[in-house]
Amino acid sequence: MYISFISRSITDFCEAYRQIDGRKKSSTFVLALKIFRIQSLQSFMTLSHEKYMRMALQQAQTAKETGEVPTGCVIVRHLINADTYEIIARAHNQVELLKDPTAHAEMIAITQAASAVGDWRLTDTILYVTKEPCAMCAGAIVLARIPLVVFGATDPKRGGVTSAFRILNHPDLNHRCDFISGVLEDECRALLQNFFRDKR
Repeated sequence: MYISFISRSITDFCEAYRQIDGRKKSSTFVLALKIFRIQSLQSFMTLSHEKYMRMALQQAQTAKETGEVPTGCVIVRHLINADTYEIIARAHNQVELLKDPTAHAEMIAITQAASAVGDWRLTDTILYVTKEPCAMCAGAIVLARIPLVVFGATDPKRGGVTSAFRILNHPDLNHRCDFISGVLEDECRALLQNFFRDKR
C-alpha cells in the first residue's frame, strides 16, 4: 500500500495517508513524498525533452541560414529547490564563421554553460543536440561531467555516442554519460538532409 497510492491524485493520496496507522504515518509519509517528488520530476522531463529539442532545432535553423552545418545545442540546468530546469546555454555550429574546426554547437554551448555556472563541472545539467555528437564533442561532454545527453538524428559516419564510436559510456573512462536518442529524429534528420541536398 505504501507505494501504490503514489500514482493517484493528490486527493486519493491524502485519503490513503489518513487510513495508515498512526505509528507508521511519519516514515510512510516521508517515503511517499520522496517517491512522489521523483515521479513528478521524471514526468516533467519526459514531457520536456521535445520542448528543449525544439529549441535546439531553432539554433540548427539559424546555423543553416548562415551556411553552417545545421546542428543546434541547448543545455539546461536542474534547479533543485524548484524541481525545474533553466536554460544556461544555446549555440549552433560556427565553424565557417570562426574558421575554427572545433566550433561545433556542443563545444560552444559547453563553454557558455561553464561560464554561466562558474565551474567546469556541469554535473546537474542535460545537453540537448540535434545531431549525435562527434568524437570531439563526446569527449568534451565526458570531461564536463554532463550526466545526460539527448540527441535527435544519429551520425553513422562520425557519431561519438552509438555510431562510429561509443565514447559517452566507454568503460575505461572515469566518467560516463547516459543518453537518449531519437528525440524529434525525423525533423533533425530532415534539416541536415535538406542542407546537404541544397549544397550539391
